[in-house]
Amino acid sequence: MEKTFHLDASAFSNPPPGATYVLLVLDYDKLVKESDENNNVKAVGLNPQLVISSVKTPTKVGGLNTFISTDPITLTATVTPPVADVAVHWSVLGVQAARSVFDFPSDEVHNTDSQGISTLLFTPSENDTFVQNRQFIWTTGSMQANPPIQFEVEATIASSGQTISAYLSQTSLGMLEQDETDTLRQEYVDFAIAVPDRTVIVPSLGQEFNNGPYNVQVSLDLLGHYNTILSLYQGRSAVYGGDSFTIPISARVIISNAFRNPRYNKAIGSEYPSSKYPHQGSKHCYGQALDLVPCPCPIPLNINGRATMPDLDQFWYPALGAAIIDAKLSPLPEQGAKPLNPPHGTGVGDPRENHLHTQW
Repeated sequence: MEKTFHLDASAFSNPPPGATYVLLVLDYDKLVKESDENNNVKAVGLNPQLVISSVKTPTKVGGLNTFISTDPITLTATVTPPVADVAVHWSVLGVQAARSVFDFPSDEVHNTDSQGISTLLFTPSENDTFVQNRQFIWTTGSMQANPPIQFEVEATIASSGQTISAYLSQTSLGMLEQDETDTLRQEYVDFAIAVPDRTVIVPSLGQEFNNGPYNVQVSLDLLGHYNTILSLYQGRSAVYGGDSFTIPISARVIISNAFRNPRYNKAIGSEYPSSKYPHQGSKHCYGQALDLVPCPCPIPLNINGRATMPDLDQFWYPALGAAIIDAKLSPLPEQGAKPLNPPHGTGVGDPRENHLHTQW
């Protein structure tokens, strides 16, 4: 039969002979008192460790945990040694474009589970102050790229009268910050219009196809549609003044506008999005539109015995419009953003036109 001993706390410094076991308790908050000999538990004061151990957003790229404001963001913090029901206090601080915004989680308590893990879940757009800030400041017209939204996250616990803190920026998990793709996508969230998927955002196709300030853009086959129209335009026959004329293979078609991000689109005066069309984005914002201008070639026509040049509005624009139709699209003559189809104008060939708009 084993011997057991009734021990007070002082016995731990000088264990009696024959003792078979002692009971140790990790007492972070010094709740166990060593007041009398009836207290058979020794409270061992250890300094716990706290780290932010994971961060989850829809996408991680280039060391960034990136997101748009409607995405849920999950973080965990781990206390070691693992103890359940430790109160972990979470705070989220806006940085860069969110620097002046408050009302994100602050001193929000989530207790640890049996593995010593506390979990914080937050969605930036659930913060009304943040949404109002985005809609007031970030929906004006601008030709500059927006700065990214970034967050710093702090987790704290109390131990022995002291505060132990952990910061996301002190880990190797990567920053909680928008990459350029999500910074662009955030514009659509701010304007409350449909947000393009990351899969349709591509590296910039160059100044012809990207009128905005970002190094990425939305494209639903802008280049393919342009090349199709150009191939149907160059070398086609068209009539001018009763004579047939073949458009040279070298004839150029200028792209005056292709992709435009929402803030740039508003800056140049587009109606989309606006108070008149609050939840509609221009097709230009979705990489589904081209504004095209034909370049007349310096090749004369022999009409009535005289050398002449085809008229821009009577020959070149109608020829380009026919090519657009052959591409199974519709040409819309415009003067700036003003349509010139009836009843607003005479259609393709209207002398006021400065481009043909087409979309899909």
